[in-house]
Amino acid sequence: MSLYYCIDTSALMTWYIRRYPPDVFPSVLPKMEELVASGRLHASEYVLSELGAKKDPIFDWANAQSGLFIKTDSTVLAKASQLIAKYPLLTDPSSLRPVQADPYVVALGTANGWVVVTQETYAKAKISGKRKQR
Repeated sequence: MSLYYCIDTSALMTWYIRRYPPDVFPSVLPKMEELVASGRLHASEYVLSELGAKKDPIFDWANAQSGLFIKTDSTVLAKASQLIAKYPLLTDPSSLRPVQADPYVVALGTANGWVVVTQETYAKAKISGKRKQR
């Protein structure tokens, strides 16, 4: 049985930028590309938007991966809305981003029975400049 995955911005950033960059761990990159090419690794379209905010090298790689990003449909939108209503801290209230990917990643993953992959940090621990207050 093959597993399918829905990956969050945090997990992509942790892999590519923070923990296992391709120049240090070159064998990981082809494995990730293989998962994308086989249709087993996906992400919400909002993940690409978050990656594009800083134009890190992961943005260029991710943007080049055909089939990685899935547009939000009505099912995912409804599930994301339910998640936000039930778990309001799933989004960071101090974020300056108009849309945060987290609820859409979870909704996309659960709607399709995929494993959700994240490396999330509690909002109060984040230090990004994309917040109203630090």
